[in-house]
Amino acid sequence: MKNLYELLKPEIKKALKANAKKYSTAQRLSYKLMANNIWSDLHIQDVSDLCSYSDLYTYQLTAHDIMYGSKFLNDE
Repeated sequence: MKNLYELLKPEIKKALKANAKKYSTAQRLSYKLMANNIWSDLHIQDVSDLCSYSDLYTYQLTAHDIMYGSKFLNDE
């Protein structure tokens, strides 16, 4: 089973990797995504941080995106 980091869309993963080099909190978020397999294990703050470090704005998200990660994850 793939972890959440592996399931990220390429553009999200690329932005997160770039920000992880600059910010320790982005690096910590990467590790948290690697440690979890289920989107619902994340906290709302994790989703908010993922928006920040992947150059998305929370107003661009729907409730479905937040609950199920559809804006962030590949359809696998």
